[in-house]
Amino acid sequence: MTPVQLRLISDDQAAELTDSILVSVGAEDPTEVTSGVIWMAEGNIGADQGPLSVPDALALAQTLADEQGRDTVYITLQPDTFEWLDEWGKLD
Repeated sequence: MTPVQLRLISDDQAAELTDSILVSVGAEDPTEVTSGVIWMAEGNIGADQGPLSVPDALALAQTLADEQGRDTVYITLQPDTFEWLDEWGKLD
């Protein structure tokens, strides 16, 4: 299992993604952080899972990336001012 690159993108960029794995992370209240994973399943049908904890969402995204031969998982933050924690991994 090769760790995937986590790439931060905007909501506009996320709307243009096709055939990718996207993790959305955020919270209105910093103590209630949730995340979800969206990906293209078999036959290009969108699938999603959530709400999940951030570590669980990243683990699912890593598994999907391994299965699909992808090296990048895209990340969006809600709201844009939400701060990514170093413990979740390096965000590019």
